[in-house]
Amino acid sequence: GIAVGNVIGSNIFNTFGVMGISRLFGVIIVPTNISDFGAYFALAITLILVIMTRSKRITRFEGGMLLILYLYYIVELADFIN
Repeated sequence: GIAVGNVIGSNIFNTFGVMGISRLFGVIIVPTNISDFGAYFALAITLILVIMTRSKRITRFEGGMLLILYLYYIVELADFIN
């Protein structure tokens, strides 16, 4: 429960807290290709993690899948930057 709450709370704070504070100091321009992929990917991963932790244990397979999804996200992010 603590891990799931931490992940969900972190996502909510990063979305509203960090972006809100940053907006106080200037205009935030988010390219559409980043916002389209990143927002949906973060939502999907959060939902997957909530489903995985319902059993109170993340298996080796699930951990491997999370690692693969993380690597996929890094590759996609690098493509957005270039």
